[in-house]
Amino acid sequence: MLTRNLIRMSMRAQTLLTVFGLFSLAPYAVAQKAVGTTATEDTAACTPGAISPLKYSDAVVSDAPFSATRKVTFDQTTSGGKVIHSVTRTLAARSSDGKVRVETWVGCGVDDHGRAFNKLNVRIADPIAETFLEWYTGGTVLKVARLRNHVQMGGYAGVSLSPLGESSSALPGRSVTTTRVESLGTKTIAGIQAQGQRFTMTTVAMQGGAEPTVAVHDKWVSIEHGLVLEDLLDSPERGRSEMVLENLSLKEPDRALFAPPEGYSIVDNNPKPNTQQ
Repeated sequence: MLTRNLIRMSMRAQTLLTVFGLFSLAPYAVAQKAVGTTATEDTAACTPGAISPLKYSDAVVSDAPFSATRKVTFDQTTSGGKVIHSVTRTLAARSSDGKVRVETWVGCGVDDHGRAFNKLNVRIADPIAETFLEWYTGGTVLKVARLRNHVQMGGYAGVSLSPLGESSSALPGRSVTTTRVESLGTKTIAGIQAQGQRFTMTTVAMQGGAEPTVAVHDKWVSIEHGLVLEDLLDSPERGRSEMVLENLSLKEPDRALFAPPEGYSIVDNNPKPNTQQ
């Protein structure tokens, strides 16, 4: 049943959901914890400049409910020797009918009392209605959730495995990057069988005689459940980011996760049909 639904809904999902991809950059990574139906700020202040490249999009599929907290730990040493460290926790959930909740931290702010707070973008994808519901939390925000259709939001890339082997790409006049993809086999994570892949990216500068740089990215995914279960990126330029899932449940999540918080109004941004003859 799950495999059939994955195939049936993946075609609709191609035009349904755009979320930040694996190497998207959020302006800041922050230290916070999950509380109630959303992840909120911890007592630690935001960490400006701590930018983890690990971002996720959950597959829009039916009959594969889950809820979890994604913990991303980021460490980087700047050229001046400063060590930057941050921990980000965001909630993720999917209902049996395919609704997906994706949370993304989008920055730090400071209130009138000089206290730091975290800004959060929340997106709910509904594959049946083919709509997005999107709102922001953190600090002084407009209490509005905007409803958009899938055409406005663009395409969607779900969880998948990459072909094994090598490929190369170039930045003309700057560098050539060779990516080698190899299998890490299978292992069980939180009771789920996961398939692992390692991406080794070697970049050679075309001028200047600089030494090649090597970045390693290990990813463990469940195609059956449409989930990235573990993720590790170690890069000389991007720092070290590690994602683990906390409190993973494969039960039906609370329906309140797929609605805006109390006090928010819903504004329909979908284009209205032309009724004039």
